[in-house]
Amino acid sequence: MSDIQKNQKDLSASLLWTLRVPINTITDENSEAILDWLRDRSAVLTWFTTIITGSLMLLTLFGKKPGFNDPSSIALAVSLALMLVSILCNLVCVWQIPKWKLAIRTGLVSNVRWMMLNIEITSWLGLTSFLAALVAAALGNSS
Repeated sequence: MSDIQKNQKDLSASLLWTLRVPINTITDENSEAILDWLRDRSAVLTWFTTIITGSLMLLTLFGKKPGFNDPSSIALAVSLALMLVSILCNLVCVWQIPKWKLAIRTGLVSNVRWMMLNIEITSWLGLTSFLAALVAAALGNSS
């Protein structure tokens, strides 16, 4: 175990440890781990975008008609808008990841703190808007 690993605090007990960004600078030792994290994040976000797109398709095919006439149709319109926001958040992350990989491999980035925060916050925003969209869809289709 290296000296850096010995001095680091164990973060396995906290669910929100990613908000603290455990890695600030890129070194030769951690660059592959960061690239692996980006690969994994890209795969999860691509999968999640597929789930959101499928949900959007199901709502438009089998749900009631969205609109602005009554509360249930407004809830459905809000649901569809939130799903689009969620898809956009995930696509922004997926499109940014190859740029970050290139920047890390070419040495153009030495501090990954903002990259990780950017990806985490945008991912959480996408997940939150998707869950809110599901709630609005359930409310709109229930009445």
